[in-house]
Amino acid sequence: MRKIGILIVFLMLLSLSVCAQGGPEYDSFAASAGTKSVLYRGRGAKKYNFRYNGHYFWDSREYKTGSLCYNGRIYTDVLLNVDAYEQELLTRASAGSAEVTLIRDYVEWFEIDGERFVNLERENVLANAEPGFYIEKRTGDIPVYYRVIKYITSNVSNNNGYSGIGYDDEYYRPDVIDCFIIKRYYYTIKNDKLKKIGRRKAEQLLK
Repeated sequence: MRKIGILIVFLMLLSLSVCAQGGPEYDSFAASAGTKSVLYRGRGAKKYNFRYNGHYFWDSREYKTGSLCYNGRIYTDVLLNVDAYEQELLTRASAGSAEVTLIRDYVEWFEIDGERFVNLERENVLANAEPGFYIEKRTGDIPVYYRVIKYITSNVSNNNGYSGIGYDDEYYRPDVIDCFIIKRYYYTIKNDKLKKIGRRKAEQLLK
């Protein structure tokens, strides 16, 4: 008799779980997200649970409206940002909603603020391309790519600004030694491989 009672309780809980997943709140979300709802079903963005200066985003903490080609389908008017430490593309359904990490191998390209980011590692587009994203600064016979990478370091000598962590952090705290520092790289393609070039060389090619 006791086993029957436990089974009934289990079935009731299972029924409630199914109802919750397909209830009015989920239906409302799916309707508002439309075809974009597939973007918000991924894993949550990584949380950095320690005190640090700077931030892990490519450029700004702000999510900006952009577009992307994801798993062969183009989506527009999507809130996007880039985790430059993990080299992952992040999205969220609306301001203040949970951040989601998109599957990097499904991201062919995306655009934010008129800049086109490409995934050169995807499907071995370039054999020596590292995982992550590159801004396509110039196309053609001599293309130019720009990449930002963030690193975590612990050093009391790191200061705010370009000569310190490499950018300005409005929330910088001198008593915190862990920080995200930035490295900026430029590349071109030579013999079907990425070749790192200096900033001045990149600027000359972009004129």
